[in-house]
Amino acid sequence: MTGDQVARIPSGRLRQLGPVNWVLAKLGARAVRAPEMHLFTTLGYRQSLFWAWLIYGGRLLRGRLPRIDTELVILRVAHLRSCEYELQHHRRMARAAGLDAQTQATIFAWPDVPGATGPGRYSARGSRRC
Repeated sequence: MTGDQVARIPSGRLRQLGPVNWVLAKLGARAVRAPEMHLFTTLGYRQSLFWAWLIYGGRLLRGRLPRIDTELVILRVAHLRSCEYELQHHRRMARAAGLDAQTQATIFAWPDVPGATGPGRYSARGSRRC
């Protein structure tokens, strides 16, 4: 989401999230160097949904794929679906995982990049399944 856009669902604050969820959302934002974890503060309106997402999201991000592959897949899907919020959020995480800006640009431009064989070419294991 860009700076001039307004969230469709306002982010939950301490009162809506409760102290534990509020602290977790703040720590999560700090960990990824974001001003706010909008997904966390939105899901926090329903505390059981918030906890279910933490477990599910943790499994997704720390599953069997190497971190660089996980970020590659997230970036490619976010690009194909024009999900600007997810792109901005995960571009930082992808850089930290080892996908520099030029590699990300190639991933977004594929298949129109001369000599590129696909996004899988950039994965940690050379997988072409992405």
